[in-house]
Amino acid sequence: MKNIICLFLFVLLTGMSYAQLTHTSGYFRMYPYNSTYDDGSYAKIYYNGNTKEIIFNNFATDTPYTSLRVGNVIANGQIKGEMSHTSGYLSIKPFDSSYDEGSETRVYYDGNKKELVFTNSEANTYYSGITVGHIFSSGPVKIGTSSAGSHKLAVNGSIRSKEINVEANGWADFVFDEEYKLMPLSELETFIQKYGHLPNVPTEAEVMENGVNLKEMNVKLLEKVEELTLYVITLQKNSEAMKSRIEFLENKD
Repeated sequence: MKNIICLFLFVLLTGMSYAQLTHTSGYFRMYPYNSTYDDGSYAKIYYNGNTKEIIFNNFATDTPYTSLRVGNVIANGQIKGEMSHTSGYLSIKPFDSSYDEGSETRVYYDGNKKELVFTNSEANTYYSGITVGHIFSSGPVKIGTSSAGSHKLAVNGSIRSKEINVEANGWADFVFDEEYKLMPLSELETFIQKYGHLPNVPTEAEVMENGVNLKEMNVKLLEKVEELTLYVITLQKNSEAMKSRIEFLENKD
């Protein structure tokens, strides 16, 4: 912070600045370069001790600027390396010599795809992995694919996870309601022979075309398990009734 203040004082004393830079209580005030850029506003420059940041704010709204034009950015803080601007992209060099194998990262914006691209300088290819703490995205996240369709996350490959929690807006326990009409086994047999799949379950062709919705499929599978349970209970009751009838007939003789 002392170095920053000394730099500003040096600019003031030597007259190197082409804009007026004055100190007020708590911040520096920077006026436009010349009348061509003068809209009556000025920039506030101050140090935020809580976040350890140098802030450039618009005086009217007291909010950070959306952009800041610089030649080279060299940071020992959050950027973690040397960042320099070249024609069309930013070049980020390794954090220190232990990570330096001669290459660097190129960061540029793809206006056609509206994407920020990270490539390797040697092969000019996408990185196989980028380590981050958290990803916050208002748009789709695409991994191994350039298209997400209407989905928020698209992955071309396998996913490994210890746990997946899928929110549901319904469950299949309606099968156990007294009003639920269980299809007779004879009708079920006819349906399977005619269509080649269980009722209320997508066909193989539908799955191959549209994939499987895990939430919907789990509900449908539970529905079939609960129907199967009712079939078994009914068969058990019929079996016991038949057994009692046989015993009655045997004892009658």
